[in-house]
Amino acid sequence: MRIVGTNFNLFYGKMEHRLLASKVSSLLEKLGIEEDLVGIAPLLTGGNNQVFTAEGKSGKYFVKVYYQDDLHDRLESESQFIKYAKHVGLECVPDLLNFNTELGIGIFTFIEGNKLTSDDLTSGYIQQAATFIKKLNENPDRDRTLPIASDGCFNISGHMSRVDERLKLLSQISMDSALDREARTLVSTIEVEWESIKQELISTGAIDDQDLAWNNRCISPSDFGFHNTLLQPSGNLCFLDFEYA
Repeated sequence: MRIVGTNFNLFYGKMEHRLLASKVSSLLEKLGIEEDLVGIAPLLTGGNNQVFTAEGKSGKYFVKVYYQDDLHDRLESESQFIKYAKHVGLECVPDLLNFNTELGIGIFTFIEGNKLTSDDLTSGYIQQAATFIKKLNENPDRDRTLPIASDGCFNISGHMSRVDERLKLLSQISMDSALDREARTLVSTIEVEWESIKQELISTGAIDDQDLAWNNRCISPSDFGFHNTLLQPSGNLCFLDFEYA
């Protein structure tokens, strides 16, 4: 087996590359796929996770090693979302072939396609995205066991708390450069405006802790946009990256 790509260990983190190859082979074997991997290469996507192509004699696979923290189980969110999407008949998402929750590894079908740019967008692609969201929510008996999306809120108080948390983080920007100081000034301006809005909401009694009813909620990929799509040779979009769903 060959390891392809510069600075491989830099992108690999704590998991040694031969261990990854072994785990991928093991997960494929559990599906009845006896695959002798002949190459594995990192993909430079700039995301939080480490992603690779794994090439075997019978095919090519997309491997994702998930960033793991205590706040959000990315693998669980993605696996449950894809399971639901397949259940309602959507084929515009990749197949999750197998995964290991302990190591945070998922193996997907490899999708041939190109990333879209803003210049590529057409009304047809926008319609495909709209149809995707519509079909996710067509079933009136939507799956209530799906995890709550990252930063998901179902009442006004929850949304307000999210804004407070984000502003608190932004207020901790170190002011090491002129750009940092400019950003911090902008944050201060937003904080003043936000306090005014909060006081107005409080004074008018608009704050409600009552959660939205189930029939008023929607199933969403959360981090949804054309940056998380691949344009396939067929002209159809494949929607990707549901770890925040």
